[in-house]
Amino acid sequence: MFDLFRQRPQTVAKWHQLYGRFVQIAPGQVSVSDVNAMRDLYSTSKRNPKSDYFDHFIYHNARSIFAEKQHQDHQHKRGLLSSFYQATSVYKPDVQQPLRDRVLAAVIRIQEAISQDVSGNRIVDVFPIINHFAWDNTTALVLGPHHCSQAVQGDESDRDLLARLKNIELWGAVKYNLPLIFHAMKLAMAVYTRSTKYFSAEHDLDTWAMQRIQLAISDPKVSSNRSIVQIILDLRRSGRSLSDDYLASEVIDNLYAGQATVTVALTYVVYHLSRNPYWQSMVQKELDDLRQESDGLPDWTALNKAPTLEACVLLLGLPHVITTLHNRLPGSEGSLRGFLPSCNCLTGSQLLASARVSSSLTQSRLDFHPPHLPSVYSTTTIYRHLPPYEGARTGPL
Repeated sequence: MFDLFRQRPQTVAKWHQLYGRFVQIAPGQVSVSDVNAMRDLYSTSKRNPKSDYFDHFIYHNARSIFAEKQHQDHQHKRGLLSSFYQATSVYKPDVQQPLRDRVLAAVIRIQEAISQDVSGNRIVDVFPIINHFAWDNTTALVLGPHHCSQAVQGDESDRDLLARLKNIELWGAVKYNLPLIFHAMKLAMAVYTRSTKYFSAEHDLDTWAMQRIQLAISDPKVSSNRSIVQIILDLRRSGRSLSDDYLASEVIDNLYAGQATVTVALTYVVYHLSRNPYWQSMVQKELDDLRQESDGLPDWTALNKAPTLEACVLLLGLPHVITTLHNRLPGSEGSLRGFLPSCNCLTGSQLLASARVSSSLTQSRLDFHPPHLPSVYSTTTIYRHLPPYEGARTGPL
């Protein structure tokens, strides 16, 4: 029922607080909030495959890196795009400068919203601004700068798509875990609104992505623009057999993942900082001490090493992004730090619970104590045990 009421992360985290690091959350399902057990679960040496849950993320009958279940297949596809996500690639000026321009545009929108607040409370709904910012950055990295969205700058079609995509994200757990109820909800909403638009964002995003892919493929400049499309097309030219369906699946999966991850993480970071003036002052002082570029923003290399800001992102944003991952653990060899699930037991990692239970830093969701920052990194290591594209795993336990 926690899926129906959209309370899975909160409910499971509460159970961990009551019952400990390993909790059975449903028949055949176990949640893990133990840092060392997570390391075992996601260790590449274990070669634990993912669960059938990842069949939900097949697009155009092809599996992206994220959707590959077997360790060997996952590693093979990961090798195709791994160079794109290296710091030496992402931090280059042709990628960084457009991102900095969008930061400035988003800040201007926030300032305008504050100035237009007639209530005098200086309260701003930052979610849509952050959502537009995340979407534009993601589409630029995936499709290239000439075929990306322009939501921050005011493209109404992009903004409408994102507003409706939020409806799907809101009911995602119901869709995947309670499909019959979800279809009943879709039917009821269509009857009530006399339109299928409320839950149409997935179809529309697919259509939008396929149109942009075709434009990018036919663009002679695409080979000089750093993007996922460009890398896959270059691999094709070098003789790799990569189908159009695989290209589409990788593009769509990265669009979903990038937009959702960045939006949720940034929204929670901004929200928590807005409620804690002391943390705001610490972050502000740290930013003021950094060398600035000509656009008035901090130097990226220095910003990327700012410890207080990194702690904000890791401890206030990421637990909400990667909260409950789905894993299938068949077999009977070994255990997770002394805990032995039964064969074919679906096991998930509960990072929100780990952040709360295993750390003395947080006393509650809204209470974080900056004086304890020297011990932050003993907690943030839990996120570094989860490599990119990983997700759930199955392993011999």
